[in-house]
Amino acid sequence: MRYGKAAAVALMAFALACPWGGFEGVWEVGLSYAEAAEANAERQAKFYEAEGWRLRVPAGIAKEVQVECGTGNKIFSVSETASLRAAQKSGDDYPGAGWLFAIGKVSEGELYEMLCEDMSGRELFAKDGQGGYYIFYHSTDVRYVRQTPEEMQRDQEAWSRLTVWAYKKVRADFVKDNPGLTALEADNSAVGIQLAQILYRGAKYTLGRTGEEPIDNKGFHSMSYAEAILYGNSFRMVKKVKLPKNYYTLYLPETQETLTFFKRRGECYVRESRPGAEDIFYQALPWKQKEDPVLQIAEWRLALEAAKDMGKMEISPETSNKGWSAALDPKGQVNVTVGQGGGRVAISL
Repeated sequence: MRYGKAAAVALMAFALACPWGGFEGVWEVGLSYAEAAEANAERQAKFYEAEGWRLRVPAGIAKEVQVECGTGNKIFSVSETASLRAAQKSGDDYPGAGWLFAIGKVSEGELYEMLCEDMSGRELFAKDGQGGYYIFYHSTDVRYVRQTPEEMQRDQEAWSRLTVWAYKKVRADFVKDNPGLTALEADNSAVGIQLAQILYRGAKYTLGRTGEEPIDNKGFHSMSYAEAILYGNSFRMVKKVKLPKNYYTLYLPETQETLTFFKRRGECYVRESRPGAEDIFYQALPWKQKEDPVLQIAEWRLALEAAKDMGKMEISPETSNKGWSAALDPKGQVNVTVGQGGGRVAISL
């Protein structure tokens, strides 16, 4: 293809104007500017490999960090090089100096145990199709080290740039760069921990609704409802929110904790109550699944009521549609289907 002189000048001016320091002049046809920038950044990134997994480190960061592969139960562990050197020069015994994060893999059983307790410094972020779950480990204190206050102030921006990369980019890039992984998150607030206790340790509970008698969970499989809330939302502490007229209460007798689920102005909230302690309020922040925790609790309660009305509590996700219909209405006036994922019941007349 031949270009006229004006077109050639315009193309050259555009190329010079593009702030693509380090790009190799590659811009695939059909890509937007942002897509082209990301594609070139990926080509220039340094990749570390361990146990069949890849960790991407951007070109501008690779010289500033030290990556350890296959350390203990961690696949990768990343630290700031300057902090490591500063700790060595000062002669201080500072284990973990400059540590930014690590990525590890745990089994299903190990994950369930984690979710039942405080997971400070550990966050679930992905799963594979073989029962493996991936944890993002990070420090709960500052690991930034320099020898003098002046050096601390001078390099603060560089340290901040590394932490932004670690917390904002690493997990998404890891899922993208390793086929077979699916992003997955779970709440680990007091709300999430109690739900995990119900799911994975068989904690007893009762589920009540305003003005009605609570129903216990004897023999009832509540997996789909509790999991939808646990893996579909995070719960953030907020100031006290006025309780509306209608709400649901999830009570755990072993811990004497009550979680009250309610809606206010379209938002979902949970009030945590314990004997001798002030109430704590949480706002539900849905993730991509956009699960409504109050709706899930309402469906959970309806399923418990249906089980009670049938005169038996042994209901499992494996029960066939025909079996549900026969049990609920022998005359055949009610059609019952069990939703995908097991256990979630939709009843239509």
